[in-house]
Amino acid sequence: MIAELRSGCLLFAVLLFFILIVMVIALGSIMKPDRWGERSRLAGKARSSGRDEFQATV
Repeated sequence: MIAELRSGCLLFAVLLFFILIVMVIALGSIMKPDRWGERSRLAGKARSSGRDEFQATV
């Protein structure tokens, strides 16, 4: 009885982790990675210019 309960809990935890991984992959594919690349590039330019404030053009 305890062994079945323990294995059921482990299987449930594995299923939750699998669903979490699939959701992260789905969100990563839906969101536009190019936009995040542009933002990090703009942040790098602001840091290298020595300005304190972040200025982004849209």
